[in-house]
Amino acid sequence: MIERVKFKLNELDKHLLQLKRNINYLDIFYGFPLKDEYINNILESSDIDKLDSIAYRLIKFQDSLGRVIKLYFSLVEENTDNLTMLDLINLAEKLGFSIDRDFFRKLRLLRNSITHEYVENLSEISQALNKLKESLPRLEKILNELKERVESISRD
Repeated sequence: MIERVKFKLNELDKHLLQLKRNINYLDIFYGFPLKDEYINNILESSDIDKLDSIAYRLIKFQDSLGRVIKLYFSLVEENTDNLTMLDLINLAEKLGFSIDRDFFRKLRLLRNSITHEYVENLSEISQALNKLKESLPRLEKILNELKERVESISRD
């Protein structure tokens, strides 16, 4: 079980790394905070693949994060059979993780803003990308907290 959790943590690392690389690329070529007109330039250039990658990696990161949190609770023998994802997030917060229900929901809204018909609303996508960039350190902190706790369990 612990090897499975470590494998999933490694997946999270890869998703976060790609998110950071693509955000960094946009920062270098367009600058943050992104402006609405930059989004139009991105959508009309080959840089659209950066948006697609960000959307994909954010979806994968959030989905994998939920699975890893559930696996972590299995490792520590916490009964989570009847808990929803938001219940799991609440429990993680109570145990000292840097995640909470509001942050998890905001992450979901960000990913929806980036993936759903982004051509229609340039302002929504620029705001979402700006907020995502601001959220990257917290995502990394949550991932590191999970790694540290899993590593602590594997040492015991």
